[in-house]
Amino acid sequence: MIIPSIPTTLAEMLNFLQPTVQDGLFDSVAYDDADTPTKIVCTQGGNTILEITASGSIFTFNPYVADGIAATGRGMTTPLSSCFRCKGGVYFISNLKGAPEYYYRFVIAKTSSGKTGFIKLSNVQVNTEAALRLYPTCYGDNTSLNIYTNGYCIYMNYYNQTYDRTVLSKIPVAGENGSTDYFTGCFIRSAFQFAETGVQSIGGKSYGCSDCFAILDE
Repeated sequence: MIIPSIPTTLAEMLNFLQPTVQDGLFDSVAYDDADTPTKIVCTQGGNTILEITASGSIFTFNPYVADGIAATGRGMTTPLSSCFRCKGGVYFISNLKGAPEYYYRFVIAKTSSGKTGFIKLSNVQVNTEAALRLYPTCYGDNTSLNIYTNGYCIYMNYYNQTYDRTVLSKIPVAGENGSTDYFTGCFIRSAFQFAETGVQSIGGKSYGCSDCFAILDE
């Protein structure tokens, strides 16, 4: 798991994300205009699937579900408090409200169909027995499905304590009706044995872990 200094400018964000091309998350990560850049454009399969802009140290992450159609309510505009990059995905965290138990999160991760998708959580209380409502997005999703419009809930089994095992829960991709696609680069830790942030071995595989997310790091 690589935890560099937190990006605070568009140029630093570009440098942070460019290695994801080698990891297979994107086909390209580049400025919209090399001379006078206004945003970072991330592509896959010839399609723009994510755009990132910056205003000072505040970033806007804007995923797309179709050509020129942004995924409404799936983006995030915030300064960053931490982030890390693994081979299976990228995790951005913002302590937007100033209280340590509340965060805004945005994840970029691989899926079982070979796509790269995005997961948004917002105003979520960590370390509580409660359902997390996830908002997964992939290019090509049917946005009329209930799983897309209402999000997907996963019950968390911890409350200010660790368990005797770590349980990773799959996160589905909305896709089309009856889709079986799910995220393979990111999982929810619905119970965890070790609460510390960092690289952990779970089931013989390496993951970058922080609060409720585990990002595959191999």
